[in-house]
Formats: sequence, structure tokens, C-alpha cells
Amino acid sequence: MFQKQPMGINMDVEVLGPTNDQLSVIFRGAQPTFVNAIRRIIMAEIPIPAIEKVYVAENTSVLYDEILAHRLGMIPMRGGETLNPPDRCSCGGKGCNFCESVLTLEVEAKEDNEVVYSGRLKAEGSVFPANNDIPIV
Repeated sequence: MFQKQPMGINMDVEVLGPTNDQLSVIFRGAQPTFVNAIRRIIMAEIPIPAIEKVYVAENTSVLYDEILAHRLGMIPMRGGETLNPPDRCSCGGKGCNFCESVLTLEVEAKEDNEVVYSGRLKAEGSVFPANNDIPIV
């Protein structure tokens, strides 16, 4: 039987502290829907850099440019704390060094089956891959 209780009654919050870019918090006596709402609000307010635009000069891999761009966009990125949000930048979101970071991937295969990892992305700004071992191609 489900009993409906008002959210927040006898709720305790214990902050365990930040570790490795994470904040651990324990909610006791709270409804899961309330805790999930808090989680979603926090995630929505944290700016996370991502690869948005991909320009391909030459692609001789087996993957189409669109698939390659999609795979690059799925790589989790870190950094960018000093970047302005594009909608609040003085360039008006057109793109400049204050709101964008450039990553370059230049690889020439020396073997038929060479795997290219995210660690090969060269950062020209403050954004870089969160993990260097993610296969791209």
C-alpha cells in the first residue's frame, strides 16, 4: 500500500564532500521524485562543454563524415571554465576565443586497421577530452 507523505517531512541531508569532480550527498526521508528533481536541476545548471561543429578537410576512413562527427560529439569533454556561454559573449554567439575552443584531429593511418582514440585530439583552448582512451575510428 502506498502512503502519500508531503515532501520534506523528516528529511535529512548529509553532504559527504566533493571527490574527483563529484559531490556526494545523502538524502534521508525524502521522496525519490524530489531527489530526482534536485538532481535534474543541478545537472541543467552546470555548463558542460561538447563538440558541436565538425569540419572535415579529408576523411579516408571507412566512416562517413556525419558518423565521424556524431562520434566526436559523443566524447565527454572537460575544461572550459573560463569560456563564456555563447549567448552571453560579446561576439553575439558567432564564435570567438572567449566562447569557443578548437580541437584538431590529424591522423594518417600507417596500418590498415588503426584505431584512433580521443587522446589524439589536440586542444587549442581550454577544452579537452575527459578520457583519452575513447575509440573514435
